[in-house]
Amino acid sequence: MYMQSDHKIIYCYNCKTHTIYHHRDTHGNSYVESHCSECGWFEWQNRAVEREKQKWIAYNIEQSIEIPILKSNIRLKDSKAKF
Repeated sequence: MYMQSDHKIIYCYNCKTHTIYHHRDTHGNSYVESHCSECGWFEWQNRAVEREKQKWIAYNIEQSIEIPILKSNIRLKDSKAKF
């Protein structure tokens, strides 16, 4: 698969998948801000989420708070939810 140099595969926190980020708008014009090809989430929004995540990790380490690692296939039961 050929990818242009302005395309990147990045994990999108909005889609929750790895998607192509590119610099083209819906009309094919280039040099717009890098955004997800699936949902339009901007790359700067992704970086903001990553920075916030790193701040929380540092805070939790500083406070000696252990975070349980949950597997993605575990579904938490909500007593108010009706299935």
